Amino acid sequence: MVAHIFGEVILGDQPLTPVEVERQIRETTERLERGVEIVRERNRILKDCERLLKREKAMVYMQHRSNGLSIKDADAQTVIDTDPAHNERDQAEVAYWYARDLMVQLQNKLSALQTQAAGLRTAYPLAGRGLP
Repeated sequence: MVAHIFGEVILGDQPLTPVEVERQIRETTERLERGVEIVRERNRILKDCERLLKREKAMVYMQHRSNGLSIKDADAQTVIDTDPAHNERDQAEVAYWYARDLMVQLQNKLSALQTQAAGLRTAYPLAGRGLP
């Protein structure tokens, strides 16, 4: 089976059995449930990084101004001095958006699996009903 990987959601090109569809529905639902907490935590980390960056920028800027730098020079030096905090904030933002995008992918996968399950139920209305 050839699989295409996009993020962490694997989309295959072979039809799934009814058992496999149901297994993947359960697995995807569980991942979505766990994903809510991951997105919330990554959002909290992003907000913390943004708050710390603003605070650091203000403190560094005030220090440069009190040392006699012009507004323009203080701004420029503040950007340079707070680059590590900017980088940390950017990494937190990337992690947050990755988690959000993955949740959307998982929701789309779940929808596709549910559609496939409905098709299988229509195609095999008596499957698994204990027929001799």
